[in-house]
Amino acid sequence: MSELSIHPSTCIRCGACVVFAPGIFAVDAQGPARVVRPPATPEEERRTRAAQFNCPTGSVRLGRSLVPEEALSS
Repeated sequence: MSELSIHPSTCIRCGACVVFAPGIFAVDAQGPARVVRPPATPEEERRTRAAQFNCPTGSVRLGRSLVPEEALSS
């Protein structure tokens, strides 16, 4: 999926993305964090943006809105 990704060379596996957006991201025993699935609701979209904002290395990459903008304002 091109809209949401983890930049593998900068991810330090701190787990911040999982704290802010559980179910969207996962951190395994090896390798960088990974995207499990895209956000499906406006609340999950907000949590995903919080994960992006709070990632200490900026490894969470979020492209265009994954949930329609009109749903975010409700």
